[in-house]
This record gives sequence, C-alpha cells and structure tokens, in this order.
Amino acid sequence: MVGTQADRAKNNKITVMKFSNMDKTLLEDEDNNEDEDGMEEEEGEAVDVEPVLDHISINHFGGVNRIRV
Repeated sequence: MVGTQADRAKNNKITVMKFSNMDKTLLEDEDNNEDEDGMEEEEGEAVDVEPVLDHISINHFGGVNRIRV
C-alpha cells in the first residue's frame, strides 16, 4: 500500500498493489539443464511466466505519510 501527498487534499489517493507470478532468478551453474534461451526447464514447471502487478487507487481526502496494515 502506498499513499500520496498531493498539493491539494482532494487529489490524494491510496494505492493497493498485489504482485503475482514472481519467479526466482535463474543462476547458471554446471549441473542445470538449460535450453537455447538460457531458461531452465523442469517437469511440471512453467518457464516463461510474466510477472503481474494488480493495483487499485482509492480517493482519500488528506495527506498520507504512513499506512499500517
């Protein structure tokens, strides 16, 4: 969650974000099997999955400098 501190109170928003489909960074070592693109392939695992950022903004009358969740 993030908040804004706009010049006018009516322009402030709170934004809620959700990251999904995040994947570990693949490191090269001698024991892994990589294809031509350098991506490791394992059975039952998706290889080229794009990360997704979902977000929604909520109007908030006033400045926001801290959000506790």
